[in-house]
Amino acid sequence: MSQHRTPPWLHYHTRHVPPGEYGVSTEPDVVLSTLLGSCVAACLYDPEARVGGLNHFLLPEGKENLLYGNHAMEVLLNAILTHGGRRRSIVAKIFGGARMVAHAVSPIVNVGQRNVEFVRLYLAKEEFPLLSEDVGGTEARRIWMHPATGRVWVERLGTKDTQPLALSESRYRDSISRQPPAGDIDIFG
Repeated sequence: MSQHRTPPWLHYHTRHVPPGEYGVSTEPDVVLSTLLGSCVAACLYDPEARVGGLNHFLLPEGKENLLYGNHAMEVLLNAILTHGGRRRSIVAKIFGGARMVAHAVSPIVNVGQRNVEFVRLYLAKEEFPLLSEDVGGTEARRIWMHPATGRVWVERLGTKDTQPLALSESRYRDSISRQPPAGDIDIFG
């Protein structure tokens, strides 16, 4: 007789983190969750301050927008520091970066792989140890992070569940690439 255990994350209050967003918490009864295809989520955690968070970015680099990894990483890091984290004790885990069929038109263009390469380089440059990762492949993932402990649970979704996400990501990526560039604005004050 097989036993079915209740998934651990069901014991917590779940906060969903959509693409282009991030979440940070010190609350012991909260988990952060997101659904990833070619997107990447970086989970940063300070075990001494017991604060952590994750982001969800769509492309490696671009304008100041949380959809882009270069901005999403800085915003997440600053939020953790604001919540009492210390740069010297932050560790990382990364997830996502799958090769989704809907945008894999060329072996040269693999957004998921580019996202993973970007976040690895960022973490190395900032000298944050990368404790673990579940990246690449062709399946989408749903993750849950417990920010108070840094623990992450991963559920791999089958290809049937991956196809709608791939189409959605492709449409979203196309829509942001068609947006006219915003003018530069400097605000002093």
